[in-house]
Amino acid sequence: MRATPFALVFVLAACGRSDRTDSPSVTNAPSATSDRGPDQLVLRFSRTGGRVRAFAYPRLDSLIWSSSASAPPLARILAFDENAGAVAAVDGKDVPVRVDLRLGAIRREVKPKLTRVASTDGWAIYGISSDGSITRLTPSATAPWTYKPVSLPRELIPQPDGTLLILSDKGANTTITQLHPPETKITGTAVLPRVQHAVRTPVGDRLYFAVDSGLIGVRSQDLVPVPSVRLENPVRAVVTTPSGDRVYIATGTSNELIVVDRYSENVESRIALPGPATDVRMDPTGRYVLARSATGDSAWVVAVGTDRVMGAVQTEWRTDLPAVAPDGAIVLLRGKDVHLVDGETLRPSGRVVGGGADLWHFISWNGFRPRPATADDPPPIAGAEGFPEDTVAAGNPFAGQLAGSDTSTATPAVDRPPSPSPPPGQGDSASSSAVEFTVQFAALRDEGAARDLAHKIRVGQAPPVIVATTRVLTSVVSGSNIYRVIAGPFRSREEAESASRETGKAYWIYEGKP
Repeated sequence: MRATPFALVFVLAACGRSDRTDSPSVTNAPSATSDRGPDQLVLRFSRTGGRVRAFAYPRLDSLIWSSSASAPPLARILAFDENAGAVAAVDGKDVPVRVDLRLGAIRREVKPKLTRVASTDGWAIYGISSDGSITRLTPSATAPWTYKPVSLPRELIPQPDGTLLILSDKGANTTITQLHPPETKITGTAVLPRVQHAVRTPVGDRLYFAVDSGLIGVRSQDLVPVPSVRLENPVRAVVTTPSGDRVYIATGTSNELIVVDRYSENVESRIALPGPATDVRMDPTGRYVLARSATGDSAWVVAVGTDRVMGAVQTEWRTDLPAVAPDGAIVLLRGKDVHLVDGETLRPSGRVVGGGADLWHFISWNGFRPRPATADDPPPIAGAEGFPEDTVAAGNPFAGQLAGSDTSTATPAVDRPPSPSPPPGQGDSASSSAVEFTVQFAALRDEGAARDLAHKIRVGQAPPVIVATTRVLTSVVSGSNIYRVIAGPFRSREEAESASRETGKAYWIYEGKP
């Protein structure tokens, strides 16, 4: 699993797919490495079936790619495989679907018939067959991997490190079984009181469950229980920050959004909402929490850095929308149209007429770029800032889908941060230097916790570095400092991975110096 640039400051994730040596090679695809980082894109999948389209964000009128084949009506997106350039999804019949962004091909995995389909990396897709056996589908496998657990599985939870957690119920208990496909040896088990739906931290280090008395959880690696959090009201919804350092809980009919600190295992704060919330959704980069109102089509926007309720927004609630875009815009669904508002002010900044007919999925990827003349200086994607648009505009059947002929009414506000990628030839000389790699272990709000973690981790002979307020790479989110525990630079990705695996900690590798 590789990092996306807009998430690097705030997110860490576990790496490694030990059995993935047969995954598609990226050497035959457009270069995916550049000091300028991947491009910000939004993929749109027709909910009634049709071609998949990719647009350059934030210029939502910049169609840069369309699939050669038509996709079936899709119900939800599972995950994106950056290495293979493929999206895993399920259609309205719960059939797994793969969308190959490099070839434009669409593939439905019709056999065997699966339910409870899940994927965390877009490469391995898991599901439960009618006989209770578990199936794993991968693009390179000649036959599906199968495993028949002793008890009927209720839920499958793939982990970023390649392990699989299986939930099964019996009587008043729920059992968690751990294994690492394609091996079928059970590597761990845990028995809990009967629990509801599980919530995994994005980094994959913890698993939380709602029970009548509050919140319980286990460490994903060894299934050891973590301290429980007792609450006054039944839990309705749970979500964690990308790094997993905070847990946001909506409970029963309460008007509070409860925030739990994972290190103290105590309630850190209680955010007063205008009304009860029935669901919560986290910004992939950890800036905002979206809380769904129990009454009406609306949601509240909560700033993670300050625990401040920014205000209410009108939106329907689907599996894909509302969402938070890479630049912090809130993407809303209102009837047939998709609207964008600024995350801080909630002022309107764009509208896509008819956008509600599609499923939306944001990715960071540069696989749509033409092959560069030199590996160190790839050109920007077609249709993006600083690149001729004639290759996009010609024959673009979607050019009129935005509200009005003035594109300023359809795209985000012009005062948004410009693209960090200068046109070819205008960047500094550093772009031609050797590529180096940095390892990130955590992105935390508490400096003491970050320093304590850094003290416990040693990469080779050197401890990780904490990027704090005295360093130029300090991240400020909604007025709060974010402390990154990092190590590097390393001369190659292999060197970084080798050193990081020895720590036994979850980690995230990205290109560039600390």
